[in-house]
Amino acid sequence: MKRNLAILTAALALASCSTKNTPAAPPVTQGLTATDTAPSGVPSLLVNGEGRVTARPDRAQIVLGAVAQAPTAAEAQNQVSALTRRVIDELKRLGIPEQRIQTVDLSVSPIYSQDEPQPRGGPQQPQEQRTVAFRASNRIQVQLDDLARVGPAVDVAIRAGANQLESLSFELADPGPRRAALRLAITDARETAQAMAAALGVRLGEVIDVVEAGGGPPIPLERGGFTEQAALASTPVQPGEIDVRARVTIRFRIYGR
Repeated sequence: MKRNLAILTAALALASCSTKNTPAAPPVTQGLTATDTAPSGVPSLLVNGEGRVTARPDRAQIVLGAVAQAPTAAEAQNQVSALTRRVIDELKRLGIPEQRIQTVDLSVSPIYSQDEPQPRGGPQQPQEQRTVAFRASNRIQVQLDDLARVGPAVDVAIRAGANQLESLSFELADPGPRRAALRLAITDARETAQAMAAALGVRLGEVIDVVEAGGGPPIPLERGGFTEQAALASTPVQPGEIDVRARVTIRFRIYGR
């Protein structure tokens, strides 16, 4: 009897040691199957949010220039340089500071002769490509903070000799609308997270991390060339409004109810 009691005591002691050395199982949280998990293993919810505001632009950028063609590269370059100098001088006379006028492209390229037609059905004779002229171009970018000067700037540039208007775009220098869109995006993300947490039966906790992506690009107008007739009339310009968007991704901690 004493021997059986000793065996039972030893078995109980062994079981006790085994229990102490075995790590406890983590608590199981119910209702988390549709959620994301943070890298640290913390139960979390990952949501996106978007905000949008419209605002009047406060800055314009014009890209325009001149193109000239001549028998030699030097002649073409001299012609386009003279045209561009007149354009820049007229823009400065309008009151646009020199530091707001920047050269963005300068090029000279050959113009080759067209291949002469060859008789059908016969052997095709190789034709030598000949340079018949050269084309030079000079493009400048003009930045304007006063939108009332956009139309007059285009007018004086065309009258001074500019024969290319590549683009006109409006943008926002004021960070206010961008920040307003960002606030709306964060609110949108939080409301989405609250709705998902309620549907999953969990409690929404603190923010673990936030990532911002996207933004509001400037709105470009149509590209196009200007004829001499267009330069005789005042150029109407309507800045309109810019659509500013912000997007965020937020990870929230969640807890079981």
